Amino acid sequence: MANHFYSTGYFIPKAPTSFTHTPVTRAFAAMLQALSAYIDSGRDLEHVDSFDPAVDSWVVDAERNRVAVFAALDRLRDTRLTRALDVPLRRMGMVTRMLIDCETSA
Repeated sequence: MANHFYSTGYFIPKAPTSFTHTPVTRAFAAMLQALSAYIDSGRDLEHVDSFDPAVDSWVVDAERNRVAVFAALDRLRDTRLTRALDVPLRRMGMVTRMLIDCETSA
């Protein structure tokens, strides 16, 4: 016969039943969408022939997506923190910005 006991103490708070977005989580989600488009446009340019006429529009799309990523990262950086869990999201945005700006592949 098994005995019933609690595996966690009464002082441990229960996990929230629903997630509420903050301005930082919304800005982070927008940054991820912009980053995804930027990565896709970069992949389009990896293995193309420079004499292909479609390359011109792909370069324009890649530049536009780069500007959109930087704008999303700036919004993420400038958004006011509302809770402690927003700090890692902002820091990930800062690291993402540094990785995009890095000119070496190391």
